[in-house]
Amino acid sequence: MEITRSSIFNHGALQSLDGFMTSSHATQPDAPAQDRAANTGAAVPADGTPVTRSSLLPPDSALPASIALQLKREGLDGAGQVQAGLGGGTPPVPIPAADTDPSAVATWWAGLSAQEQQLAGQDYARLGQLRGLPATVLDTANRKRLDDDIAATQQKLADTSLSETDRKTLQKRLDDDNGVKNAASAGQASAQVFLLAYSPDGTLGQTGAEISFGNPDTATDTAVVVPGTGAKVTSDFTRDGLTLYNKMGSDSKAVVVWLDGAEPNWVGDAVFDKWAEKDTANMAADLNGLRAAHQAASGNGGHLTAIGFSYGSYILGRALNHGANVDDAVFIGSPGVGVDHASDLSGVPAGHVWNGQAGDDPILLAKNRFTPRLSGNNPSDSDFGAQNFSVADSHGHFQYYKDGSESLTNIADIASGNYDAVHRVAAPDSHGPLDLLEDAFSAYLDPLKDTVNSLVHDGNAIGAAAGDVLNTVTDAARDVLHAAENAGSNAVNAIADAAKDALHTAENIGNAINKMMPWKW
Repeated sequence: MEITRSSIFNHGALQSLDGFMTSSHATQPDAPAQDRAANTGAAVPADGTPVTRSSLLPPDSALPASIALQLKREGLDGAGQVQAGLGGGTPPVPIPAADTDPSAVATWWAGLSAQEQQLAGQDYARLGQLRGLPATVLDTANRKRLDDDIAATQQKLADTSLSETDRKTLQKRLDDDNGVKNAASAGQASAQVFLLAYSPDGTLGQTGAEISFGNPDTATDTAVVVPGTGAKVTSDFTRDGLTLYNKMGSDSKAVVVWLDGAEPNWVGDAVFDKWAEKDTANMAADLNGLRAAHQAASGNGGHLTAIGFSYGSYILGRALNHGANVDDAVFIGSPGVGVDHASDLSGVPAGHVWNGQAGDDPILLAKNRFTPRLSGNNPSDSDFGAQNFSVADSHGHFQYYKDGSESLTNIADIASGNYDAVHRVAAPDSHGPLDLLEDAFSAYLDPLKDTVNSLVHDGNAIGAAAGDVLNTVTDAARDVLHAAENAGSNAVNAIADAAKDALHTAENIGNAINKMMPWKW
């Protein structure tokens, strides 16, 4: 097909690309091929063979989506690169591949002129996939692509002829994209928000995103929060990151919430390695991208802390042995990080691996799931060699980021480089379900006993009677636990079950007392 000025401009295919063509470069509709080539810098055979689109224009893969779509509608195809004009005055601006080393990307971007950077920004879908670019550039590119995708999906959903299957697929895509958009708008009152990554066709079919509170390119202290099982873009996945940002005492800070990969959807999926195996490369590249962009903007790598929670700790552990480098690594509620010792994590300096573990966290029932040989050291084991910090007022599996907790305070101090303020403790060295039950007694029943006993001292007859029963049941349950510790392995499960029954009985008594009395505890 012969390309003329009218076949491009009359349809507006290139008008949205500022600077792509000026009037001095425009060819007339009826100009000979040689004259058109002279204006465009394209080589044309001497016999006047018509100029094809491939000799003039970039490939569809290198054009902005809107431009490529318009060209396809006009039947124009070919190969080339994004360039500032059809003339030879401005050289082409090739976009690096998505997996290009972040340091090389930073160098490439710094070497472009302002005009070239603006031109490259037209191809925002590809630009947003790079690591090592400034946060402002990534944010602009990814938000443009996100808005385009939302609009396109809404338009497709308006088609009344869609099958139910296609409609559900499109609706999930729209829900995911709206989830990313909402998350990228969160926290505006306390921090500037950057959409560092947007991957609509992410790992194992999950939409990926990476969102920063504060600018990580210029922040002295940057923390990366890696969530665990169940995290997805339609959930409130940025909540813990924003809580940490507000708690950090650093005067120059950023907190990046990483979900640029797939997390297990539920606990049944979390027993498998495949999620972490698929996420390892992305996690490593994103961490190194943060470092490279900071180096380019600030002249140094900054202080970078990565915090892995639950299954996210396993993803982080793998990344730290596959090219990622951080200044501090923090593991909380971990089922294992893939190595036996802190010193085996090649991407962390010695003495800068940290661990927080609640004694009644049920993850302890699977504390060796992702340790070597399924029997190696968990970060909460003293032999692992991490620095352990107190999480004394955080219970269960989901309170490590609880606002006002000692756990959150310690994590914030580590992320701010305020190491002297961290409340260090001995390694928990939990040995399984019996320790878990013992800690559950300490966390829940002992405070209840104290409350009831205070009623006894106040002379409350009902409270005294209830207290006697509660104390007897609680003490009996604890005796069962102690017996279990000394029992043979064949009897342990039965005794532990009996202890659980006693625990439930005591809890039921406590609930009954609470309903009888006018006060609440």
